[in-house]
Amino acid sequence: MPRVSVIIPTYNRSTLITETIDSVLAQTYLDFELIIVDDGSTDNTLEVLSMYGERIKIIQQDNQGQGSARNTGINSSRGELIAFLDSDDLWKPNKLEIQYELIKKKPDLAWVYSDAEAFDGMTGETLYSFGEKQILWEGDILEKILIQDFIPSPTPLIKKSVFEHVGYFNNYEASQDWDMWIRIAEKYPIGLIPEPLARYRKHSGNITANLFWEKKYYCGINIINDSVSRNPYRLAKTRDLALANLNYQFGFLLMRGGNLFIAKKLFNQAIKKNNTIFIYYLYYMLCYIPLPLFKKLVNIRKRFSQFYEKR
Repeated sequence: MPRVSVIIPTYNRSTLITETIDSVLAQTYLDFELIIVDDGSTDNTLEVLSMYGERIKIIQQDNQGQGSARNTGINSSRGELIAFLDSDDLWKPNKLEIQYELIKKKPDLAWVYSDAEAFDGMTGETLYSFGEKQILWEGDILEKILIQDFIPSPTPLIKKSVFEHVGYFNNYEASQDWDMWIRIAEKYPIGLIPEPLARYRKHSGNITANLFWEKKYYCGINIINDSVSRNPYRLAKTRDLALANLNYQFGFLLMRGGNLFIAKKLFNQAIKKNNTIFIYYLYYMLCYIPLPLFKKLVNIRKRFSQFYEKR
C-alpha cells in the first residue's frame, strides 16, 4: 500500500501534463501512487498518458468539473495521505519528502502546505513566490483563510481521514480549493513549510480580468456566506472583511484589464464593507482616470518596474 496518493485531474491539457507528471515521478520520496483523472478530455490526452504505462493509474469519466475529478481520485486512492496537483503546475523534487517528514515529526498535524513560486507559462521565468506577496499563516487559520486564500493550490498534503470528517469537494463552478481549505481549517490546524516546494503556472487559462470573472466572483461570495453560516460564532465578525477583500481583489483584476467602470463599483463595495483600508480609496479614485491615460500610466509603471529589476 502506498503511503501517499497523488491526484491530478486533467481536461484537455495534453501539451502540458507530461511536464506535470514528470515532476511527480522525479520526487525523492518514492512511496506514492499517481492517479490521473481524465475529466472527459477531447484532445489526445489519453494517448499521451498511455506512454507512462504502469507508472500511473488512469481513470476516465465524463466531463464533470475539477471538483468531481478530485473526488473520483480520492475514492480510488489507497494512500494514508492525499496530495493534489493541477495538470499545468509542477512540484520540486523534494516536495513530498519534506512535507512527509514534517507530518511524521508532528503526527497531530492533519495537513501541511508550503510556499510556491509563480512562473511565466511561456518563458518559464520565475515571477515571485506567494510568500513575497502575502503572509503565509499556520496553526488555527480559519479567520485568515476566510479573508483570503493564501494556500498555493499545488502544495497541501492532507491525511485521507480528513475527508471523512469534512466531506469531499463541492460543486462550485470556481474556487473549490478555497472552499475545501476553509472547511478543513474549521476542524484542523495546519503546518507550514516556508520554502517554495511547487511551481504555479501563470498563463491565459488562469483567472484574469476576463469573461469569467463574474462567475468566479459570485462563487466567492457564496463560499464566504456558506462558511459564515456553518460557523456564525467565529466568523460572523469576519464576513465583512472577507467580502471587502474579495471585492478589492476582483476590482484590481478588472482595473488591470482596463475595465474601470466595473472595477470602480467593486472598490466602492470594498469600502462599504471595510472603510479603514486606504488602498481601497486609492484604487477607487484611479478608476476615474480616462482609460487612455490610465493605460499610459500602467505602461510607465511597467517600464519603471523592469528598469529597477534589471539594476
